[in-house]
Amino acid sequence: MFMKDFSAKHAPGALLLSCLLLVPALSWGQADGDYQTNAPVVNFTLPAGWQRYNGAAWADADAAPSSANGVITIRNGHSAEVTANVTLDQTVITNGGTLWLNTNGATLTLNDGQGDDLEIGAGGTLLH
Repeated sequence: MFMKDFSAKHAPGALLLSCLLLVPALSWGQADGDYQTNAPVVNFTLPAGWQRYNGAAWADADAAPSSANGVITIRNGHSAEVTANVTLDQTVITNGGTLWLNTNGATLTLNDGQGDDLEIGAGGTLLH
């Protein structure tokens, strides 16, 4: 029987291939019920400008995000405005994203639920 030597000569290529197959699975971390901004300015009381991940793809949201949902991401170049009382959990402000507390008597409450309650990435902004 003929056996080919799969020695150290082939190991770097096999390692690279393994990494290339694994990285996409790790970087696509969205889950059913996650929200993300999809417009330069969005409001936490309206579904307009929000997308919800349905388990297969991002789709226009039919409701505004809340602490009952999964991860809420404010993306680069987008500003999410709080103009009425809202409770959030697992909220991420990415580099270049802004969470603006335009209070006018409104209250932002962070629910102490699953995951990090509020994550502000390097270059993300929280305005009050």
